[in-house]
Amino acid sequence: MHDAFYSRKDKQLMALLLLLFRLTLDFMYIYIIQKEYNNINILSMGYANGAFSFHYDAGRIAYSFFASFLFIELLVRCIIRHDKPHELICVGLLGISILPNMVMFAYSNIEWRFILLLTIFWIWFYTIVILMNKKDEDIIDRGEQKSGSIGIFSKKTAWYLFWIIVLAFIFGSIVLSYRYYGGFHINLSFADNDVYELRLSARGSFGTFLNYFRNNAMYVIIPLIANIFLIKRKYGLFGISFIVLLLLFSVDSQKAVLMLAILSFGVAHIIKNKISNTLIRGLLFANLFVILFYLITGNLLLIEYLVKRIYFLPAIIGRCYYEYVTTNGNMVLLSSFLQGIGAIKNYVYADVSLPFLIGKYYFGSVSISANTGGFAGAYAYGILSLFITPLAYGFLFRLLDKVTIFVEAKFYIPFIMVTVYVIVGSTISSVLLVYGYIIGIIMLYIMNNTDDFEFSKSSGI
Repeated sequence: MHDAFYSRKDKQLMALLLLLFRLTLDFMYIYIIQKEYNNINILSMGYANGAFSFHYDAGRIAYSFFASFLFIELLVRCIIRHDKPHELICVGLLGISILPNMVMFAYSNIEWRFILLLTIFWIWFYTIVILMNKKDEDIIDRGEQKSGSIGIFSKKTAWYLFWIIVLAFIFGSIVLSYRYYGGFHINLSFADNDVYELRLSARGSFGTFLNYFRNNAMYVIIPLIANIFLIKRKYGLFGISFIVLLLLFSVDSQKAVLMLAILSFGVAHIIKNKISNTLIRGLLFANLFVILFYLITGNLLLIEYLVKRIYFLPAIIGRCYYEYVTTNGNMVLLSSFLQGIGAIKNYVYADVSLPFLIGKYYFGSVSISANTGGFAGAYAYGILSLFITPLAYGFLFRLLDKVTIFVEAKFYIPFIMVTVYVIVGSTISSVLLVYGYIIGIIMLYIMNNTDDFEFSKSSGI
Protein backbone atom coordinates (compact mmCIF):
# COMPACT_ATOMS: atom_id res chain seq x y z
CA MET A 1 0.00 0.00 0.00
CA HIS A 2 1.77 3.07 -1.27
CA ASP A 3 0.44 5.94 0.82
CA ALA A 4 3.33 8.42 1.07
CA PHE A 5 2.27 12.03 0.89
CA TYR A 6 4.51 14.82 -0.33
CA SER A 7 3.79 18.42 0.57
CA ARG A 8 4.59 21.31 -1.71
CA LYS A 9 7.64 22.03 0.44
CA ASP A 10 8.80 18.41 0.08
CA LYS A 11 8.57 18.64 -3.69
CA GLN A 12 10.42 21.93 -3.83
CA LEU A 13 13.21 20.39 -1.78
CA MET A 14 13.36 17.33 -4.06
CA ALA A 15 13.60 19.58 -7.12
CA LEU A 16 16.46 21.50 -5.50
CA LEU A 17 18.27 18.27 -4.58
CA LEU A 18 17.94 17.00 -8.16
CA LEU A 19 19.37 20.25 -9.52
CA LEU A 20 22.30 19.88 -7.13
CA PHE A 21 22.67 16.28 -8.30
CA ARG A 22 22.85 17.54 -11.88
CA LEU A 23 25.61 19.97 -10.86
CA THR A 24 27.63 17.14 -9.29
CA LEU A 25 27.41 15.30 -12.62
CA ASP A 26 28.70 18.42 -14.38
CA PHE A 27 31.59 18.65 -11.93
CA MET A 28 32.55 14.99 -12.33
CA TYR A 29 32.34 15.19 -16.11
CA ILE A 30 34.38 18.38 -16.48
CA TYR A 31 36.93 18.05 -13.69
CA ILE A 32 37.33 14.29 -13.28
CA ILE A 33 36.24 12.38 -16.40
CA GLN A 34 37.72 14.94 -18.81
CA LYS A 35 41.00 14.75 -16.92
CA GLU A 36 41.21 11.04 -16.19
CA TYR A 37 39.44 9.19 -19.01
CA ASN A 38 42.74 7.94 -20.44
CA ASN A 39 43.27 6.09 -17.16
CA ILE A 40 39.79 4.55 -17.03
CA ASN A 41 39.76 1.23 -18.89
CA ILE A 42 37.08 1.29 -21.60
CA LEU A 43 36.76 5.10 -21.67
CA SER A 44 40.26 5.25 -23.13
CA MET A 45 39.38 2.94 -26.02
CA GLY A 46 38.55 4.01 -29.56
CA TYR A 47 35.48 6.19 -29.95
CA ALA A 48 35.00 6.59 -26.19
CA ASN A 49 38.34 8.39 -26.05
CA GLY A 50 37.20 11.00 -28.56
CA ALA A 51 33.83 11.36 -26.86
CA PHE A 52 35.44 13.41 -24.11
CA SER A 53 36.93 16.16 -26.25
CA PHE A 54 35.64 19.30 -24.54
CA HIS A 55 33.37 21.47 -26.66
CA TYR A 56 32.10 24.78 -25.29
CA ASP A 57 28.80 26.06 -26.67
CA ALA A 58 26.59 28.35 -24.59
CA GLY A 59 23.50 27.26 -26.52
CA ARG A 60 24.10 23.59 -25.75
CA ILE A 61 24.70 24.30 -22.08
CA ALA A 62 21.55 26.42 -21.84
CA TYR A 63 19.42 23.78 -23.56
CA SER A 64 20.91 21.06 -21.38
CA PHE A 65 19.93 22.85 -18.17
CA PHE A 66 16.51 23.82 -19.54
CA ALA A 67 15.72 20.22 -20.49
CA SER A 68 17.04 18.96 -17.16
CA PHE A 69 14.79 21.40 -15.29
CA LEU A 70 11.82 20.31 -17.43
CA PHE A 71 12.34 16.64 -16.59
CA ILE A 72 12.85 17.42 -12.91
CA GLU A 73 9.57 19.33 -12.84
CA LEU A 74 7.71 16.51 -14.61
CA LEU A 75 9.08 13.98 -12.15
CA VAL A 76 8.57 15.96 -8.96
CA ARG A 77 5.24 17.61 -9.75
CA CYS A 78 3.46 14.94 -11.80
CA ILE A 79 4.98 11.51 -11.14
CA ILE A 80 6.14 11.36 -7.51
CA ARG A 81 2.97 11.09 -5.44
CA HIS A 82 2.77 7.87 -3.41
CA ASP A 83 6.11 6.09 -3.87
CA LYS A 84 4.71 3.38 -6.11
CA PRO A 85 7.28 1.23 -7.92
CA HIS A 86 6.83 3.12 -11.21
CA GLU A 87 7.66 6.37 -9.42
CA LEU A 88 10.86 4.94 -7.96
CA ILE A 89 11.90 3.63 -11.38
CA CYS A 90 11.33 7.07 -12.92
CA VAL A 91 13.55 8.64 -10.24
CA GLY A 92 16.29 6.19 -11.18
CA LEU A 93 15.91 6.75 -14.92
CA LEU A 94 16.27 10.50 -14.46
CA GLY A 95 19.37 10.06 -12.32
CA ILE A 96 21.34 7.51 -14.34
CA SER A 97 20.17 8.10 -17.90
CA ILE A 98 18.44 11.39 -18.68
CA LEU A 99 20.66 13.78 -16.72
CA PRO A 100 24.00 12.11 -17.68
CA ASN A 101 23.00 12.38 -21.35
CA MET A 102 22.18 16.05 -20.87
CA VAL A 103 25.57 16.63 -19.25
CA MET A 104 27.42 14.93 -22.11
CA PHE A 105 25.49 16.98 -24.67
CA ALA A 106 26.33 20.21 -22.85
CA TYR A 107 30.09 19.74 -23.07
CA SER A 108 30.76 17.62 -26.17
CA ASN A 109 30.04 17.91 -29.86
CA ILE A 110 26.91 15.72 -29.98
CA GLU A 111 24.58 16.64 -32.81
CA TRP A 112 21.33 18.42 -32.00
CA ARG A 113 19.11 15.82 -33.65
CA PHE A 114 20.31 13.22 -31.17
CA ILE A 115 19.48 15.25 -28.08
CA LEU A 116 16.16 16.51 -29.48
CA LEU A 117 14.99 12.96 -30.25
CA LEU A 118 16.19 11.83 -26.83
CA THR A 119 14.25 14.67 -25.20
CA ILE A 120 11.08 13.80 -27.12
CA PHE A 121 11.43 10.12 -26.21
CA TRP A 122 11.76 10.72 -22.47
CA ILE A 123 9.02 13.38 -22.37
CA TRP A 124 6.71 10.89 -24.09
CA PHE A 125 7.88 8.18 -21.68
CA TYR A 126 7.08 10.31 -18.62
CA THR A 127 3.79 11.46 -20.15
CA ILE A 128 2.65 7.87 -20.68
CA VAL A 129 3.55 7.01 -17.09
CA ILE A 130 1.62 10.03 -15.80
CA LEU A 131 -1.50 9.35 -17.89
CA MET A 132 -1.62 5.62 -17.17
CA ASN A 133 -1.40 6.11 -13.41
CA LYS A 134 -3.35 9.33 -12.85
CA LYS A 135 -6.67 7.63 -12.07
CA ASP A 136 -5.19 5.28 -9.47
CA GLU A 137 -3.16 8.08 -7.89
CA ASP A 138 -6.26 10.30 -7.64
CA ILE A 139 -8.19 7.47 -5.96
CA ILE A 140 -5.47 7.20 -3.30
CA ASP A 141 -5.51 10.97 -2.81
CA ARG A 142 -9.26 10.80 -2.14
CA GLY A 143 -8.71 8.10 0.48
CA GLU A 144 -10.45 5.41 -1.56
CA GLN A 145 -7.60 2.88 -1.57
CA LYS A 146 -8.92 -0.65 -2.00
CA SER A 147 -8.24 -3.19 0.72
CA GLY A 148 -8.14 -6.96 0.83
CA SER A 149 -6.06 -9.54 -0.97
CA ILE A 150 -5.57 -10.10 -4.68
CA GLY A 151 -4.58 -13.11 -6.71
CA ILE A 152 -5.54 -16.69 -7.46
CA PHE A 153 -3.36 -18.38 -4.83
CA SER A 154 -4.17 -19.19 -1.26
CA LYS A 155 -1.61 -17.96 1.25
CA LYS A 156 -0.38 -21.51 1.80
CA THR A 157 0.02 -22.14 -1.93
CA ALA A 158 1.88 -18.85 -2.33
CA TRP A 159 4.23 -19.86 0.50
CA TYR A 160 5.04 -23.16 -1.22
CA LEU A 161 5.54 -21.49 -4.60
CA PHE A 162 7.88 -18.94 -3.04
CA TRP A 163 10.13 -21.67 -1.66
CA ILE A 164 9.99 -23.73 -4.85
CA ILE A 165 11.33 -20.77 -6.83
CA VAL A 166 13.93 -19.96 -4.17
CA LEU A 167 15.30 -23.50 -4.03
CA ALA A 168 15.17 -23.96 -7.82
CA PHE A 169 17.28 -20.88 -8.46
CA ILE A 170 19.72 -21.50 -5.61
CA PHE A 171 20.41 -25.12 -6.54
CA GLY A 172 20.33 -24.37 -10.26
CA SER A 173 22.90 -21.61 -9.82
CA ILE A 174 25.15 -23.87 -7.75
CA VAL A 175 25.00 -26.62 -10.40
CA LEU A 176 25.83 -24.14 -13.19
CA SER A 177 28.79 -22.80 -11.28
CA TYR A 178 30.04 -26.32 -10.51
CA ARG A 179 29.79 -27.49 -14.12
CA TYR A 180 31.39 -24.36 -15.55
CA TYR A 181 34.48 -24.46 -13.35
CA GLY A 182 34.61 -28.19 -12.68
CA GLY A 183 34.19 -27.31 -9.02
CA PHE A 184 33.16 -24.41 -6.83
CA HIS A 185 35.26 -21.34 -7.44
CA ILE A 186 34.77 -17.81 -6.17
CA ASN A 187 36.76 -15.21 -8.06
CA LEU A 188 36.63 -11.81 -6.37
CA SER A 189 39.09 -10.16 -8.75
CA PHE A 190 37.86 -6.84 -10.12
CA ALA A 191 40.57 -6.63 -12.78
CA ASP A 192 39.33 -5.72 -16.24
CA ASN A 193 41.88 -7.83 -18.12
CA ASP A 194 40.13 -10.11 -20.60
CA VAL A 195 36.78 -9.58 -18.88
CA TYR A 196 34.93 -9.44 -22.21
CA GLU A 197 36.53 -12.68 -23.40
CA LEU A 198 35.49 -14.21 -20.08
CA ARG A 199 31.88 -13.18 -20.68
CA LEU A 200 31.91 -14.56 -24.21
CA SER A 201 33.29 -17.83 -22.91
CA ALA A 202 30.57 -18.03 -20.27
CA ARG A 203 27.82 -17.44 -22.83
CA GLY A 204 29.26 -20.07 -25.12
CA SER A 205 29.57 -22.63 -22.34
CA PHE A 206 25.99 -22.34 -21.13
CA GLY A 207 23.90 -21.95 -24.26
CA THR A 208 20.82 -19.74 -24.64
CA PHE A 209 18.45 -21.28 -22.09
CA LEU A 210 21.02 -21.63 -19.31
CA ASN A 211 22.26 -18.10 -19.99
CA TYR A 212 18.71 -16.85 -19.50
CA PHE A 213 18.46 -18.85 -16.27
CA ARG A 214 21.79 -17.52 -15.01
CA ASN A 215 20.95 -13.90 -15.81
CA ASN A 216 17.51 -14.17 -14.22
CA ALA A 217 19.16 -15.62 -11.12
CA MET A 218 22.03 -13.14 -10.95
CA TYR A 219 20.10 -9.97 -11.75
CA VAL A 220 16.79 -10.60 -9.99
CA ILE A 221 16.04 -13.72 -7.98
CA ILE A 222 19.18 -14.19 -5.87
CA PRO A 223 19.51 -10.48 -4.89
CA LEU A 224 15.77 -10.37 -4.17
CA ILE A 225 15.75 -13.39 -1.87
CA ALA A 226 19.08 -12.47 -0.24
CA ASN A 227 17.59 -9.09 0.66
CA ILE A 228 14.47 -10.78 2.05
CA PHE A 229 16.52 -13.11 4.23
CA LEU A 230 18.62 -10.20 5.49
CA ILE A 231 15.54 -8.15 6.41
CA LYS A 232 13.96 -11.18 8.11
CA ARG A 233 17.22 -11.75 10.02
CA LYS A 234 17.63 -15.22 8.56
CA TYR A 235 21.39 -14.75 8.45
CA GLY A 236 22.23 -18.34 7.56
CA LEU A 237 19.95 -18.24 4.51
CA PHE A 238 21.29 -14.80 3.62
CA GLY A 239 24.84 -16.17 3.76
CA ILE A 240 23.95 -19.06 1.44
CA SER A 241 22.23 -16.69 -1.00
CA PHE A 242 25.15 -14.28 -0.99
CA ILE A 243 27.64 -17.07 -1.66
CA VAL A 244 25.49 -18.14 -4.62
CA LEU A 245 25.56 -14.53 -5.84
CA LEU A 246 29.37 -14.55 -5.62
CA LEU A 247 29.49 -17.83 -7.57
CA LEU A 248 27.38 -16.27 -10.32
CA PHE A 249 29.58 -13.17 -10.29
CA SER A 250 32.68 -15.34 -10.64
CA VAL A 251 31.46 -16.77 -13.94
CA ASP A 252 31.79 -13.56 -15.96
CA SER A 253 32.72 -10.76 -13.53
CA GLN A 254 29.57 -8.63 -13.76
CA LYS A 255 30.96 -6.03 -11.36
CA ALA A 256 28.14 -3.52 -11.73
CA VAL A 257 25.51 -6.17 -10.96
CA LEU A 258 27.30 -7.33 -7.81
CA MET A 259 27.80 -3.78 -6.55
CA LEU A 260 24.20 -2.90 -7.37
CA ALA A 261 22.98 -5.88 -5.35
CA ILE A 262 25.12 -4.96 -2.35
CA LEU A 263 24.03 -1.33 -2.59
CA SER A 264 20.37 -2.36 -2.75
CA PHE A 265 20.73 -4.32 0.52
CA GLY A 266 21.89 -1.12 2.21
CA VAL A 267 19.16 1.00 0.64
CA ALA A 268 16.49 -1.49 1.71
CA HIS A 269 17.59 -1.09 5.33
CA ILE A 270 17.56 2.72 5.43
CA ILE A 271 14.29 3.48 3.64
CA LYS A 272 11.23 4.01 5.81
CA ASN A 273 8.81 6.53 4.36
CA LYS A 274 9.00 9.09 1.57
CA ILE A 275 11.19 6.71 -0.38
CA SER A 276 11.54 8.88 -3.50
CA ASN A 277 12.94 11.65 -1.33
CA THR A 278 15.37 9.18 0.26
CA LEU A 279 16.53 7.89 -3.15
CA ILE A 280 17.10 11.42 -4.45
CA ARG A 281 19.13 12.29 -1.36
CA GLY A 282 21.04 9.05 -1.80
CA LEU A 283 21.95 9.88 -5.40
CA LEU A 284 23.22 13.31 -4.38
CA PHE A 285 25.18 12.11 -1.35
CA ALA A 286 26.69 9.24 -3.36
CA ASN A 287 28.02 11.71 -5.94
CA LEU A 288 29.38 14.00 -3.24
CA PHE A 289 31.12 11.05 -1.59
CA VAL A 290 32.67 9.96 -4.90
CA ILE A 291 33.92 13.50 -5.56
CA LEU A 292 35.41 13.86 -2.07
CA PHE A 293 36.98 10.40 -2.26
CA TYR A 294 38.68 11.30 -5.55
CA LEU A 295 39.81 14.76 -4.40
CA ILE A 296 41.26 13.41 -1.15
CA THR A 297 42.87 10.20 -2.41
CA GLY A 298 43.26 10.70 -6.15
CA ASN A 299 42.05 7.10 -6.48
CA LEU A 300 39.83 6.24 -9.47
CA LEU A 301 38.19 3.17 -7.90
CA LEU A 302 34.73 4.71 -7.44
CA ILE A 303 34.97 6.59 -10.73
CA GLU A 304 35.83 3.33 -12.51
CA TYR A 305 33.12 1.12 -11.05
CA LEU A 306 30.30 3.56 -10.30
CA VAL A 307 30.50 6.82 -12.25
CA LYS A 308 31.82 5.28 -15.45
CA ARG A 309 29.55 2.25 -15.55
CA ILE A 310 26.37 3.79 -14.17
CA TYR A 311 26.37 7.29 -15.66
CA PHE A 312 28.59 7.92 -18.66
CA LEU A 313 29.37 4.63 -20.39
CA PRO A 314 25.66 3.96 -21.14
CA ALA A 315 25.40 7.50 -22.52
CA ILE A 316 28.44 6.93 -24.76
CA ILE A 317 27.14 3.59 -26.04
CA GLY A 318 23.74 5.16 -26.73
CA ARG A 319 25.42 7.81 -28.85
CA CYS A 320 27.30 5.07 -30.74
CA TYR A 321 24.05 3.24 -31.47
CA TYR A 322 22.42 6.40 -32.74
CA GLU A 323 25.29 7.17 -35.08
CA TYR A 324 25.70 3.61 -36.39
CA VAL A 325 22.00 2.90 -36.92
CA THR A 326 21.41 6.27 -38.59
CA THR A 327 24.11 5.39 -41.13
CA ASN A 328 23.60 1.62 -41.58
CA GLY A 329 19.91 0.98 -40.97
CA ASN A 330 17.61 -0.15 -38.17
CA MET A 331 17.40 -3.46 -36.39
CA VAL A 332 14.34 -5.64 -36.99
CA LEU A 333 12.35 -7.08 -34.11
CA LEU A 334 12.36 -10.92 -34.08
CA SER A 335 14.93 -10.83 -36.88
CA SER A 336 16.19 -14.39 -36.27
CA PHE A 337 12.70 -15.81 -36.61
CA LEU A 338 11.86 -13.68 -39.65
CA GLN A 339 15.10 -14.68 -41.38
CA GLY A 340 14.35 -18.32 -40.64
CA ILE A 341 11.04 -18.18 -42.49
CA GLY A 342 12.47 -16.07 -45.31
CA ALA A 343 10.48 -12.96 -44.45
CA ILE A 344 13.57 -10.72 -44.56
CA LYS A 345 16.68 -11.03 -46.70
CA ASN A 346 20.01 -9.21 -46.83
CA TYR A 347 19.58 -8.13 -43.23
CA VAL A 348 22.50 -5.87 -42.35
CA TYR A 349 22.93 -7.44 -38.90
CA ALA A 350 22.47 -11.05 -39.99
CA ASP A 351 26.09 -12.16 -39.57
CA VAL A 352 27.20 -10.02 -36.62
CA SER A 353 24.72 -8.59 -34.13
CA LEU A 354 24.63 -4.85 -33.56
CA PRO A 355 26.10 -4.92 -30.00
CA PHE A 356 29.24 -6.67 -31.29
CA LEU A 357 29.47 -4.31 -34.27
CA ILE A 358 29.38 -1.37 -31.87
CA GLY A 359 32.12 -3.04 -29.82
CA LYS A 360 34.22 -3.60 -32.93
CA TYR A 361 33.89 -0.22 -34.66
CA TYR A 362 33.72 2.10 -31.67
CA PHE A 363 35.77 0.34 -28.99
CA GLY A 364 38.17 -1.66 -31.17
CA SER A 365 37.31 -5.11 -29.83
CA VAL A 366 35.17 -7.83 -31.41
CA SER A 367 34.68 -9.40 -27.97
CA ILE A 368 32.82 -6.39 -26.54
CA SER A 369 29.05 -6.70 -26.68
CA ALA A 370 28.03 -3.05 -26.25
CA ASN A 371 24.37 -3.25 -25.28
CA THR A 372 22.11 -0.28 -24.75
CA GLY A 373 18.53 0.52 -23.84
CA GLY A 374 16.41 3.56 -23.12
CA PHE A 375 16.30 6.02 -26.00
CA ALA A 376 19.08 4.43 -28.08
CA GLY A 377 17.68 0.91 -27.64
CA ALA A 378 14.32 2.09 -28.95
CA TYR A 379 15.85 4.21 -31.74
CA ALA A 380 17.75 1.16 -33.02
CA TYR A 381 14.39 -0.28 -34.12
CA GLY A 382 13.28 2.88 -35.90
CA ILE A 383 11.52 6.16 -35.19
CA LEU A 384 8.17 4.43 -34.58
CA SER A 385 9.74 2.45 -31.75
CA LEU A 386 10.43 5.71 -29.91
CA PHE A 387 6.67 6.00 -29.40
CA ILE A 388 5.79 2.31 -28.96
CA THR A 389 8.46 1.44 -26.38
CA PRO A 390 7.24 3.93 -23.73
CA LEU A 391 3.71 2.58 -24.17
CA ALA A 392 4.96 -0.93 -23.48
CA TYR A 393 6.87 0.20 -20.42
CA GLY A 394 3.81 2.05 -19.20
CA PHE A 395 1.84 -1.22 -19.14
CA LEU A 396 4.75 -3.10 -17.54
CA PHE A 397 5.01 -0.49 -14.78
CA ARG A 398 1.28 -0.72 -14.06
CA LEU A 399 1.62 -4.48 -13.78
CA LEU A 400 4.47 -4.02 -11.31
CA ASP A 401 2.36 -1.63 -9.24
CA LYS A 402 -0.47 -4.17 -9.10
CA VAL A 403 1.67 -7.08 -7.91
CA THR A 404 3.28 -5.07 -5.10
CA ILE A 405 0.17 -3.54 -3.51
CA PHE A 406 0.70 -5.44 -0.25
CA VAL A 407 4.48 -5.83 -0.42
CA GLU A 408 6.55 -3.37 1.58
CA ALA A 409 9.01 -1.43 -0.56
CA LYS A 410 12.10 -2.57 1.32
CA PHE A 411 11.48 -6.12 0.08
CA TYR A 412 11.48 -5.21 -3.63
CA ILE A 413 14.10 -2.43 -3.68
CA PRO A 414 16.71 -4.77 -5.31
CA PHE A 415 14.25 -5.44 -8.13
CA ILE A 416 13.58 -1.72 -8.62
CA MET A 417 17.27 -0.87 -8.76
CA VAL A 418 18.21 -3.62 -11.20
CA THR A 419 15.18 -2.77 -13.37
CA VAL A 420 16.41 0.80 -13.75
CA TYR A 421 19.88 -0.49 -14.59
CA VAL A 422 18.71 -2.93 -17.28
CA ILE A 423 16.20 -0.50 -18.84
CA VAL A 424 19.10 1.87 -19.43
CA GLY A 425 21.39 -0.89 -20.72
CA SER A 426 19.12 -3.26 -22.66
CA THR A 427 16.30 -3.33 -25.17
CA ILE A 428 12.82 -4.02 -23.85
CA SER A 429 12.83 -7.64 -25.07
CA SER A 430 16.04 -8.30 -23.13
CA VAL A 431 14.61 -6.58 -20.05
CA LEU A 432 11.65 -8.96 -20.14
CA LEU A 433 13.38 -12.25 -20.93
CA VAL A 434 17.12 -12.05 -20.36
CA TYR A 435 17.28 -9.84 -17.28
CA GLY A 436 14.41 -11.09 -15.24
CA TYR A 437 11.48 -8.67 -15.39
CA ILE A 438 8.97 -11.45 -16.05
CA ILE A 439 10.29 -13.80 -13.35
CA GLY A 440 10.53 -10.82 -11.00
CA ILE A 441 6.85 -10.00 -11.58
CA ILE A 442 5.94 -13.63 -10.92
CA MET A 443 7.96 -13.67 -7.69
CA LEU A 444 6.45 -10.41 -6.46
CA TYR A 445 2.96 -11.62 -7.37
CA ILE A 446 3.49 -14.68 -5.18
CA MET A 447 4.87 -12.52 -2.36
CA ASN A 448 1.85 -10.24 -2.71
CA ASN A 449 -0.41 -13.20 -1.89
CA THR A 450 1.18 -13.96 1.48
CA ASP A 451 1.20 -12.11 4.80
CA ASP A 452 4.96 -12.29 5.18
CA PHE A 453 5.84 -9.20 3.14
CA GLU A 454 3.12 -6.81 4.25
CA PHE A 455 3.85 -3.49 5.87
CA SER A 456 5.51 -3.52 9.27
CA LYS A 457 6.04 -7.31 9.24
CA SER A 458 9.62 -8.48 9.61
CA SER A 459 9.13 -12.11 10.60
CA GLY A 460 7.80 -15.10 8.77
CA ILE A 461 8.73 -17.17 5.73
